Amino acid sequence: MYQGYAGTVTFSRVQIRESNVSDRLAACRKVVRGRINVEEVPGGHGGVAVHEPNVGVVAESGSREGRGAGRP
Repeated sequence: MYQGYAGTVTFSRVQIRESNVSDRLAACRKVVRGRINVEEVPGGHGGVAVHEPNVGVVAESGSREGRGAGRP
């Protein structure tokens, strides 16, 4: 039986959420037993969050979390 993930997860979500998009954070909470750090990314689901300058926010978040986990 799956016990869930006990480590730390960084969940990036856009600031402008559409009403017809499911709550993926709620789904994440069902499988993560450890800590969930939520990072707000400027933009919306229409691709704004994955283009400059907003993609830098996601990249920096991942980089910061990687350093915190003991990686260079």
